[in-house]
Amino acid sequence: MSIIAEWLPSLACPLDHSELKLHKDILICGRGCRYPVIDGIPVMLVEDVEPTHHYCCETLRQIKGKEKMSSPIGFNPTDGSEIDPFVQKEIVGTCGHMYRSARLTRYPIPGDLPLEEGNGKIFLDIGSNWGRWAVAAARKGYRSAGLDPSLEAVMALRRVSRQLGVSVFPLVGDARFLPFRDEAVDVAFSYSVFQHFDKQVAKRAIMEAGRVCKTGGLVLVQMPNKWGIRQSMNRFKQWLVKDNNPFRVRYWSPSELHATFSSLIGPTEIFVDGFFSLNPRPSDIDLLPWHYAAIIYFSAFLCYLSKKCIWLTFIADSLWIKSFKMGQSSL
Repeated sequence: MSIIAEWLPSLACPLDHSELKLHKDILICGRGCRYPVIDGIPVMLVEDVEPTHHYCCETLRQIKGKEKMSSPIGFNPTDGSEIDPFVQKEIVGTCGHMYRSARLTRYPIPGDLPLEEGNGKIFLDIGSNWGRWAVAAARKGYRSAGLDPSLEAVMALRRVSRQLGVSVFPLVGDARFLPFRDEAVDVAFSYSVFQHFDKQVAKRAIMEAGRVCKTGGLVLVQMPNKWGIRQSMNRFKQWLVKDNNPFRVRYWSPSELHATFSSLIGPTEIFVDGFFSLNPRPSDIDLLPWHYAAIIYFSAFLCYLSKKCIWLTFIADSLWIKSFKMGQSSL
């Protein structure tokens, strides 16, 4: 059975959430919406809507043959020691500025996904890029899917997951129009994505994450803290230079995050992800210069303290928001 056939019962038209049928290399819904399957990857973007990222436009141009791929689609390593060039190119965008001088000798797959063992439950990574969190979930026993608006990134996700010997379902889509049926996944996850959306758009994406999440499942999202030590400096810089970049970081307070997720999903917990930055992981210390490693060690120490000193949550830079859909989660 192909991976698309395996996942087809969970998929749906991103516009009306109706059933899809696979005909050759096209997914078709009952009212005639057609979504191409490119080299085995469903491309399920909605056209004629304001894009949340230029990746959306690039992918639509690529599938219409108006723009060539720049990623190494033919990259075929002989072992796990070679790093996909797309990952090296995107490492700062996906993992943060501390990785700018990182010499990748392995893929920086997080070792601290704050979930219990998956035992075959379905995990959807929204805005996965090359798939570091989707791979982490697959390693933890989840049936993992990675969704991103960039076809090149999703192709890289497939290459990386195959290279690392894990199964991740790759597909192209928009966080506002998830191509999944209602209550199709056990965990709807997103890291360092919703923070780049206008707040109304972010709320739409949060509602979509809740829609596709099963009753008894959870939505797990990372967001920056408006009052974080580093984020307060970044907000001041944004104000100083009058930053109007449509993909700039938007800042939320812990109380705003709690109120939003509680109202849109269900009972919500907020806990600390990190200090002084948003993306670096303790499991990547061996890849980073010593001065960045020291910062991450100190961040990890403060994360530990935050379990006893709750007030540290209010000055952390990066927060986890864990929302349970309709009561207690089984996870």
